[in-house]
Amino acid sequence: MAVLSHAMDIGALTTFLWGMEEREKLMEFYQRASGARFHAAYIRPGGVSLDLPHGLLSDIFQRATQFSGRVDEIEEVFTSNRIWKGRTRPNATSERGSMGFKEGGAVEFDIPVGKNGDSYDRYMCRVQEMRESLKIIHQCLDKMPSGVIKIDDHKLVPPPRASMKENMEALIHHFKVHSLCITQLHQY
Repeated sequence: MAVLSHAMDIGALTTFLWGMEEREKLMEFYQRASGARFHAAYIRPGGVSLDLPHGLLSDIFQRATQFSGRVDEIEEVFTSNRIWKGRTRPNATSERGSMGFKEGGAVEFDIPVGKNGDSYDRYMCRVQEMRESLKIIHQCLDKMPSGVIKIDDHKLVPPPRASMKENMEALIHHFKVHSLCITQLHQY
């Protein structure tokens, strides 16, 4: 969206609408996983609220594979366009440096850095970031483990709803996890 919002500001409205179309497809995945499009309470202490729906990972893989074609289209529209270059290249602005996100080592990716530091360089960095993001998505899909989605410690994770209706201790733990925000570092 950063590249396409920039393009809209410069006068290329159509490509921004392409971006909104792609964003809607991403939001559909988010809604399928969490049940909500915005502000979903999907990530919880100790894990996530629900397991991923059947077929979601294969749909994400398919969409990520298709999206590389959209990145090619975006790059084709802008990269050699003399109007785009004329509106982005001559600006002398500071060069973007790497931000140090590579420390984890769980996935392999490159940090795009431009040569001139102008608007055109920033655009080229955003295109490369989209490509690197697709590489990260594919690696995460390949490495995603199956199995338990939450830890089994009701002092840190809310107990199942059914047990809260039958067990007073489970109800108390639910209250403490959500109301008091007790962590292992604090005593109560």
